[in-house]
Amino acid sequence: GLAYPTGNIPSDKILLAKTSIYETLLTRQNSHDPSDKFTYPHIRTLLQFDAREFLNVLAFAFEEKDFDLVQAGEDLPGIPTRQLIVDILLRVMLHERLIQFTPSQVGSLFTFLARQGAKHRSSIKVDGDIYDQVLTYFTKTDEDVVNEERQQAVLELWHSGVLKKFDEERLLVMADSARFYRLCELLYEKKRQYGKVLSCYFKDPHRRHQAFSYIHQIMTDDQFTEPDKEECTVAVMENCDILLKTDVRATAQLIVMDFPLEVAEVTYKLQNNTDLQFELLKGIFDPKSSSKQEIQ
Repeated sequence: GLAYPTGNIPSDKILLAKTSIYETLLTRQNSHDPSDKFTYPHIRTLLQFDAREFLNVLAFAFEEKDFDLVQAGEDLPGIPTRQLIVDILLRVMLHERLIQFTPSQVGSLFTFLARQGAKHRSSIKVDGDIYDQVLTYFTKTDEDVVNEERQQAVLELWHSGVLKKFDEERLLVMADSARFYRLCELLYEKKRQYGKVLSCYFKDPHRRHQAFSYIHQIMTDDQFTEPDKEECTVAVMENCDILLKTDVRATAQLIVMDFPLEVAEVTYKLQNNTDLQFELLKGIFDPKSSSKQEIQ
């Protein structure tokens, strides 16, 4: 109901404003140039101008209750379905290929599809092949850094259940290749492979500190079995150097609390690094003065 550039649209004009905008957007042919071969010229122009922002506006519009009413069968002339708009976007950007959109623009479409498909599953149906394209695009490893927005979009798809039909082993390979370690963690937890879950924390520099709390939880929570704890112990012993490089004092506290029988093994592993060995032993024997990180 907001007017441009300021103010509000009169309440009796709001529906008319919406339907007029949708009518313009969904114009199939260029009325000013009948020879124009491009369908949906207005949507195409907006996508070319700024695909990301146009799709953000559509995402905001999709939250309007009008779409839910239309989906429920209520007659609201001029209000399209979410599905119609999605189908047009797919036709314009993927199927017709009359204009070559950039990878970034196509990526914006895939992000939009992932999030809206997950949020509005009852009103948006997308061919499974499209989600396969989405997944392939998001997990491409042509960047030096992890694209967190892509990972978040895939996680939203996972939580919505859209990815249930995908082979989990293939999904795991793709996620690991893209360094989507939060998704890998979910897949490994489902398999109760807690040693591999820990490897996700070790590989992810942004979440490596969280490994301490996660290890402590496994070793103290009754929901984890003895084999689970044994697997965790093996993973900790094999990767104690990573824990030590992350936080020596937190590692010392962890060993004292959860692995007291492994103190000798850990200190032996550090025999060629006496400085680190000293810091570890200092943390073990004088935790109050040296500990910086409390395990939650």
